[in-house]
Amino acid sequence: MIIRNNIIDSPKGFAILLMVFGHLIQFTSIDNSYLSNPIYIFIYSFHMPLFMMISGFFIMLLSWTDILIMGKYETEENIGIYNAAFKVGTLALFVINATGVIILSDISKHYNDKNFLRLKKIINKTTQITILLTLPIVLFIFFFGKEMLSLFGNDFKKGYLALIIIATGAFFNSITGNVDQILNMTGNEQKVIRVMFVGFVLNILLNFMLIPNYGYVGAAFASFVVNIVVNTIFVIVIRKKLGFYTFI
Repeated sequence: MIIRNNIIDSPKGFAILLMVFGHLIQFTSIDNSYLSNPIYIFIYSFHMPLFMMISGFFIMLLSWTDILIMGKYETEENIGIYNAAFKVGTLALFVINATGVIILSDISKHYNDKNFLRLKKIINKTTQITILLTLPIVLFIFFFGKEMLSLFGNDFKKGYLALIIIATGAFFNSITGNVDQILNMTGNEQKVIRVMFVGFVLNILLNFMLIPNYGYVGAAFASFVVNIVVNTIFVIVIRKKLGFYTFI
């Protein structure tokens, strides 16, 4: 018997109702007149960010689990170093977050129109652009990471290795593309939540295994592994459900 989580299901159900109502407006409109309907515009400006918020809740858990567990084994100084490395390393996620917001409406539209060829072209092109724009950011972090960390204080340079691991994980995100949001907008929200939960549990296990011996570098590596696993699963699910890979 599946036990439902009302905290998750309630906002998600509300978002789904908004989406259904929006489609009713779309299908009962002549030509593209629904695009200027103020109710339609309001719904689609609201329900998409709501889906993103649900995924973002799990992403937040994945990102902060390592810091919480470090509190049991590490000094405040080392936790501060890791926190700084994490903030700098995840700057590489700026591009993928920005492109995700831009293409969400197109993903929803082409999926509901069953135009999978156009959907594939948009997702592939967006992912390729994301890779090209993210690569310079990652390279800058690689070459000037110590200087960036020194902005927090000279002792923070010790977090350079953790920074490199985190930035590499962020670049892998750009290679796979906006996988979680693609699944959210194509009726696969439950799969996103389940995969995020698996990643959350895996992150806890890896952190307890690695942090006692390797400190914040172990925490960075745990996050890196979880990032690879979660995004790879998302890519496989998209291939199975939509029939194509996000990057080719």
